[in-house]
Amino acid sequence: MSSQLPDLTNYYRNDAEKILADMEVNVDIQTVSDKNIGMGYVVKTEPVQGTVVTSGSTVTLYISRGDGDATKKKTNVPSLIGLTTLEEAKKVLANNDLRAGSYVYRPDWTPAGTILDQSPVAGTELVVGGAVDLVVSQGTFCSICQTADHMDDGHPRCPVCGDPWHTIHPTPTPTPTPTPEPEHYHGNGTDSGVCPNCGLTYEPTVTEQPTPAPEDPVPAPEEPVA
Repeated sequence: MSSQLPDLTNYYRNDAEKILADMEVNVDIQTVSDKNIGMGYVVKTEPVQGTVVTSGSTVTLYISRGDGDATKKKTNVPSLIGLTTLEEAKKVLANNDLRAGSYVYRPDWTPAGTILDQSPVAGTELVVGGAVDLVVSQGTFCSICQTADHMDDGHPRCPVCGDPWHTIHPTPTPTPTPTPEPEHYHGNGTDSGVCPNCGLTYEPTVTEQPTPAPEDPVPAPEEPVA
């Protein structure tokens, strides 16, 4: 399997490693000093983004060791999971001198916009101005296929619409099977009743013929007298 290496700059180390694991490539970690990227975040990759990598190849992640953060003010990451809108999460981050980093949408039973996950987790110490990555609910599962594997181009597409960003499809109304109408019956000429289909009343139309009486037997001829 081969795939194009995405831009992992500013991704938290654990998240970057998870993405590379899904691509079935090996990961080599190197730490570097960087004044602009917080400790634990990706500074660059080798090979660079856009390079086509194959399964079993190695990608080096250069992770900031935070040397440049020694004199910077730090703050704790707030809990964002359960907030009902992305804007609300951004506001909470801003109040804590942080910002929203990357965010992806995932189908979920929770209302669209609900924060499902965050990285780093709540309570992590982060440099002021650092980024917190978010996973956001895209809304209800598809009512037809009942599956969540519709997140991005790296996952199966919706079998109903073919869209990698999942949409909601109305449940189709089944076509009722028509009940067969009873057959018409208008009598056989000798009976009476009502047709179960159209309600027609029918009467006998044929008069029964009387059974003829048996004829007298023909007498045997008399024998001549001698």
